[in-house]
Formats: sequence, structure tokens, C-alpha cells
Amino acid sequence: VNAEGKVELSSSEKQQFKITYKKTVLNMNRGTMFLFTIQTMDGRYLGIAGTPVNGSRLIAQQEEFLWWIDYGPSEDYQYTSFIEVPYNYHQVVNVSGWKTTNGTPIITWFWRHGIGSDANNCKFIFDKVK
Repeated sequence: VNAEGKVELSSSEKQQFKITYKKTVLNMNRGTMFLFTIQTMDGRYLGIAGTPVNGSRLIAQQEEFLWWIDYGPSEDYQYTSFIEVPYNYHQVVNVSGWKTTNGTPIITWFWRHGIGSDANNCKFIFDKVK
């Protein structure tokens, strides 16, 4: 999270986030969604301003924002997670232009859960910090 509250990639500044379970609801296919907040250590929430569409940038905000965090195996058989907007199905957390350079905006993008050549770009591995 940069000084303006925008979320972007950084290889030099590691940040920790508090992930809190909020509730379970059904999605449009009657599947289970476990909803969480993702919070910075200073108390702001990672979220989106307005309705998330392709290219919506993640920001740190005061208002709670719910994310659907789900998991599954990746192509290398390692379990990974994806972070999705629960009320705009298939808008997942991604990086702009599938880049890895510092300062690249973290955004939401339409993804069909594993279909397409850049499927791993939407996946995350979480570590528990004590």
C-alpha cells in the first residue's frame, strides 16, 4: 500500500495483512463462499471504489470490503488461493498487464478459474505470521 493508499507490487517493502473471516454465503451457482476482510496493520481495508470491473485498482480504505477467498490446486499441484469479489462473479485480484515490476497496480480482472494461459497470475500463497 503506497502513500496514496493505492495497492501495488513492491519487492522492497514487505507488508503484513490481517485476514478476518466474516461470514459464509451462497454464490449464484449455490456454491459456498467464505467471505473475509483483508486489513492493513494500521486498520485500513483493502477494497475497491465502486463496482469492480476489469482494471479496478485496489485501494486501502476505511470501509470494510468483503472478499471471497477460495483455494484449489495449481498446475504444479501446490494448493493456492484466489481472491474474488463475491458480488461481481469472476472478478479476481490480479496485477496490471501480468507484470512483476515494482509499482505495478494490483487490480481486479475477469477470470474463469483456470481457463487461459495466465491462470497462475491470479493465485496466491498465504503464510501465517505469528
